[in-house]
Amino acid sequence: ALRQAFLSVEGVTDLIAKIVDSVYTAAEYDEFLLFKYMIIKSVSAGKMFPVEIDATDIRNTAIAFRGTSNVLPFVSSK
Repeated sequence: ALRQAFLSVEGVTDLIAKIVDSVYTAAEYDEFLLFKYMIIKSVSAGKMFPVEIDATDIRNTAIAFRGTSNVLPFVSSK
């Protein structure tokens, strides 16, 4: 694949695109692992807790999500 990349301009362009794509994919995976770790750590420390919502109506669910998100400042220990 690497040898074929240098046979044409399109090959070089495709190689660069694949390299850039792999960097973004790795960054997204790292972010996923980081958030997973942060959630596990927060749950273990008792900083996250379940909140009951009325899931029978999608509007009530959306209202509950908006209401909860509106009370969270940018950085909070709640």
